[in-house]
Amino acid sequence: MKKKDDFYDDGRTIADMDVEGMPFQGRKLTPHKKNTDSDAPQLSPREQRQLVVSGMLAGVLIASVFIIAAAVLILILVTFG
Repeated sequence: MKKKDDFYDDGRTIADMDVEGMPFQGRKLTPHKKNTDSDAPQLSPREQRQLVVSGMLAGVLIASVFIIAAAVLILILVTFG
């Protein structure tokens, strides 16, 4: 059996979502503009490498905290369980 679709959009606005103070107020939203900021700093290859290594070390630090916490939890459960 085919279900009948009774929905009809007559174009009326139920609630105006144009709120003062919002960043999109008064202009249309455009999807995913590319960043064309010419004032963005250009990084040298050494600075890029430092940035990548620092990010990887931060990830390793966070992962090690979770691994140590899991090991302590397992140790507690084995000891007192």
